[in-house]
Amino acid sequence: MDWSEQKIQEACAAYQTPFYLYNQSQLMGNYEWLFSNLHDSVNIYLSLKTNNNIYLANLFQQAGSGVEVASSGELTLALKAGFSPDRIIMSGPGKTVNDLTTAVDIGIRSINVESIDELHIISQIATKKEKIVPVSVRINPDFKAKKPTISMGGNPRQFGVDESQLNVFFESLTSLHNLKFLGIHIYLGTQILLSETIVESMKYTIELASLIKETYGFTSTLINLGGGFGVPYFPHEQPLDIKKLLEEINALIIDYTKINEDTKFIIESGRFLLADYGIYVATILYKKISKGQTFLVTDGGMHHHVSSTFRGRTMRNNFPLKLISSSKRHEAALSERVNITGVLCTPEDCMALGVDLPAAEPGDRIVWFKSGAYGLAYSPQQFLGHATPWELLLNENEIIVIRQRGTECDLFLNQVMDFQELKSEVPDGKRSKNEVMGIG
Repeated sequence: MDWSEQKIQEACAAYQTPFYLYNQSQLMGNYEWLFSNLHDSVNIYLSLKTNNNIYLANLFQQAGSGVEVASSGELTLALKAGFSPDRIIMSGPGKTVNDLTTAVDIGIRSINVESIDELHIISQIATKKEKIVPVSVRINPDFKAKKPTISMGGNPRQFGVDESQLNVFFESLTSLHNLKFLGIHIYLGTQILLSETIVESMKYTIELASLIKETYGFTSTLINLGGGFGVPYFPHEQPLDIKKLLEEINALIIDYTKINEDTKFIIESGRFLLADYGIYVATILYKKISKGQTFLVTDGGMHHHVSSTFRGRTMRNNFPLKLISSSKRHEAALSERVNITGVLCTPEDCMALGVDLPAAEPGDRIVWFKSGAYGLAYSPQQFLGHATPWELLLNENEIIVIRQRGTECDLFLNQVMDFQELKSEVPDGKRSKNEVMGIG
């Protein structure tokens, strides 16, 4: 999407950088378009891990989205954002007893079970509380997706029950108490830009639901098709053919519901819903030359936007970005090749490497696009004790605050400061701690 430079400048004038800025009308327009072009039996579930801002979560809740959570913390946030329990599902390979107990107490729509041991624990909790708990099985299939950027199934993974172990899973499910089987969940990968890859995965999921019914006698009334809808970040990437993709997904669902008309489907999404509609903005503090290379040191960094620093990526491609001049000088002047860093004292805090920009000066702004997903929620915010950034929302022509800027005191959160004086005898011939430090 196109971002108004004027609105970015207005935000910079009113709020100290760095900050995130989201566009409400574009966010909601994208969600509504996606939902309206899917079959009536499909619900979209926001993947909360991609962006856990509660204001944004509430916008999706008001629009009718469900939400996928992966901890009791995210579950609590989802409830505070207004999601009813019947629109919440919980995933994650390492759910604690506390996570599972919270989910059972609240009565969410489904717990996506990722191991046979987890199934036993849920049954124990449910039996103790005299509740019937709805569960789905997340399956690590024998099928492998073609060209997912990040693979989450089809290989040895911590996610889900291997397809080859489903006989043991359903034997356990039959013998355990206080469980209600809803259906299956397969999520093969994320950041997929080939529609045929997604369709192949979803086709396999639907066929596997039929096979489970035939083999084990369990009917899937809820099929979580995963998602993985990608967005192009880099010049060599082509956008997902989303219209073709939705047509083919709808065709699969129409065929299945001819026989299983009561089945409901879930598509999870976070990156596709959010990435294009958020930016991260920082100010250049210093411009310096080091051994022939030019560095622009900004007031941002990987503690706010770790995705831009290449961590977890096999290829060092720069996020799309732009320089906005803080002065009236002619920006079409000679361009220069620069490295852009943040404030942190680690060489990993490199937010762009060898990028060509118009000649920059301290005080100019750098804007990172496609930053609405896997931004602040994904970043090591406490590293080196810098304040967390503002999160702002453009609502028509008004810019509103949806997360206050943090303070240096955030670093003290939950730390115990009831200090006890260290008492020890100083051996003869040794200096005390105060003497070593020149105190007293």
